[in-house]
Amino acid sequence: MIRLTRTPSGWTVMVMSVLLSRIVVAIALLGTSMAPAAKEARAPHFTASSKPAGGLPGSEVQVAFAYEPPVINYRPADTPAAITSCEFYLDADQKSTAGCGGAAGDTTWTMAMPKSLKAGKHDVHWTIRYTLYNKPQSDPDTGAFTFEVVEPAFSAVAEPAAAHPGQPVDVRFTGEPAGLTITGCSVQGVKCGEDGGGWFARIPAPDTTSVVPWNVAYTGGPGTDDIAPGEVEIKVEPWPAPEFQVGIAGSARVAPGTPVTVQFASLTTGVDVKTCSVTYRRERTDCTGTDLATVTIPGDAGTGPVELPWELTFESSRRGEKSDRRTGSVGVTVVVEEPDFSVTVQPPSARPGDTVTLTFTSLIPGVEIVDCLAFFPHAIGNTCRRSPQRRVVRTRVPTDQPPGATLLRWGVESTDAAGRRGVDNDVIPYLILPPLLRPPLPQTGASTRATTPTSGGGPGTGTKQVATMPGPAPEFVAETRPETAAPGARVTVVVSPLDPDVRMLGCAVAFSGGGDHACRHSGDRWSAQTTVPAGAPAGETLPLAWRVSFVDPAGSRAEADGTTDYPVHGSAPAAPAFEVVADPAAAAGGKEVTVSHNSEDTGVTITGCRVGFTDNTLTSCRQSPGGWTAQVEVPPAMSAGPAPLHWTIAYARSGGAGGTAQGLSSFLVLPLDNKHDWRDTAWSLLWRTALGGVLLVGLLALRVIRKPILDRFRPHPAAVQTDERRASDDQPREETVFVVPVAAPEEMSVRVDRPDAPPARDIRLQIRRPRLVPHVPEDLP
Repeated sequence: MIRLTRTPSGWTVMVMSVLLSRIVVAIALLGTSMAPAAKEARAPHFTASSKPAGGLPGSEVQVAFAYEPPVINYRPADTPAAITSCEFYLDADQKSTAGCGGAAGDTTWTMAMPKSLKAGKHDVHWTIRYTLYNKPQSDPDTGAFTFEVVEPAFSAVAEPAAAHPGQPVDVRFTGEPAGLTITGCSVQGVKCGEDGGGWFARIPAPDTTSVVPWNVAYTGGPGTDDIAPGEVEIKVEPWPAPEFQVGIAGSARVAPGTPVTVQFASLTTGVDVKTCSVTYRRERTDCTGTDLATVTIPGDAGTGPVELPWELTFESSRRGEKSDRRTGSVGVTVVVEEPDFSVTVQPPSARPGDTVTLTFTSLIPGVEIVDCLAFFPHAIGNTCRRSPQRRVVRTRVPTDQPPGATLLRWGVESTDAAGRRGVDNDVIPYLILPPLLRPPLPQTGASTRATTPTSGGGPGTGTKQVATMPGPAPEFVAETRPETAAPGARVTVVVSPLDPDVRMLGCAVAFSGGGDHACRHSGDRWSAQTTVPAGAPAGETLPLAWRVSFVDPAGSRAEADGTTDYPVHGSAPAAPAFEVVADPAAAAGGKEVTVSHNSEDTGVTITGCRVGFTDNTLTSCRQSPGGWTAQVEVPPAMSAGPAPLHWTIAYARSGGAGGTAQGLSSFLVLPLDNKHDWRDTAWSLLWRTALGGVLLVGLLALRVIRKPILDRFRPHPAAVQTDERRASDDQPREETVFVVPVAAPEEMSVRVDRPDAPPARDIRLQIRRPRLVPHVPEDLP
């Protein structure tokens, strides 16, 4: 019992004693209940965490051990623990026990997995010894964790997927898993290299599809270095058949006498043409060092297609491919093209006595101009002055030529590559301006060429003829170099026969009023030098005479002579000559043609030009690599026939003043090709046939009913007059005459006996008028 006192202090002491007794009892009770818990506290042990949890055979695993002390009175005891040793074994094979890497006192120890481990998951059992409070413990701590072994995998890919024998093939390697690093490799003994795409080995493809070995060195971290072997298939395809290009170097349309070049080329890398040849008319022609074989189409070859068989042998540097031969043929077409020429005329109009320059250009490849002439009506005309660059005729308008339109006639003699001679001629409409009020220019000598042999003597004693075209007598050409010169300058004249069978014995040249200058024989040409007379008037032409002695093809010895006009220039240079050619040279209305302009004089440069079919519709030119060109449309309403182009050229001259030149260029307007739809043609045939049928039926009907109608309206004598009519039958009666209209005479046919006759000769015309044959109707009454 608890007694209480009345005193304040007594009461108080008695209450505190009761509380303290109760607290002591509670503590005693609690102490009794917790004593067994303290005895049952778990033994101290370690936990292990491994990193990484998987890897390659031979990988090193870092194992971190953590000590977990016992719990005392609901809190862990802070007991110092230190690991002194570590060992482990794999799965249930305690014989594989191995020590850990580390030092006493470390909390992290290293376990190296054996390289003999197979891929899969393995249990790693560990055993550690440790100290507590620096006192060794007799019982070790044990545990286990799982480690997954991954087998390395490599992929070898051949690039390209298929190759030809000997071609380079790249074998590229990639590996798994992630973190695997290739440190080297080789394929069939060829070491690898490394680029941005990884590791690869470049090997030549074998002759056939094969499997080749490879080795890859790799690492996945410390202790995992190893080498993995393998194989890869190299797929090999045979080489494709070599390809060759054999064709005509140039146009496949050739004229007789033209050389044809056949070009051989290999289109396959590693394959070269070794030998090649072409056969024509059973004659074989071998290639030159440039793989070209040239054969000549003879002059007697007929027109049409020609096959040229060829053969080649080749050698190959491609692995496994042997040399071989190929054969084939190429075709050409032999054509005989008629000569065609473009004529440029300067100026476009002139006055009586003025000089007109014509420049001739061959439009057919292989056709060479031999000679040419130009003349106005009732004039002798002038022939070509030959030069290495062009064929030019300078002729004068006759002083008595009336103003107005006239025709400027020209003719050209040419030869093709086969030696065939051709003749072409045409007219150009030309405008003659009224003459100026000035004294007439002195008459100059005409350009001539001798075609009739002379009996001998000095210059001027032979028989001369004006500008003739080819004739039976040998012909000669005098070529002057330069084409024009100042007074006192030296001129070289080269005289040569047109017929190669004519053999020259000598020649001489002389200006009018000067002495002869004998020719010198050098090589296959005869030439002489003479001097332009010092007093020759500038801007005029002087007669340059020449004569030649020769032996004709028949073996007869003869002489010939001739003259040519030589222009003399003074301080003012001669007007330049230009070549203006349309391509095509003939077109129908509405078509476009390309007109090219080129200077024929050295030192003269075109700075601009305009061209068109009339002076009011000129098209400006543009400069191009081939010269100055313009696109001109043929007027749709222009009539078919010759229609010269009008052109104006601005030019600059080196070392002198430039200027402007005008002229004409030949062009032919073709008739329009009216193409109709087949429906229009069918309809036209139908209605024409129907109309013809109607007319035929009408004519037949008229023929049937005409006689009855005429008999009906014709007067007849009365019946009483029958006896008188009978009596009068015995007497002669007056004859009746019917006038029958005669058809107009047919158009007269005119035939020119000699269309190629030279000027100043008589041309005989044979006019044949058809006989008038009256037509008498059958049904006269």
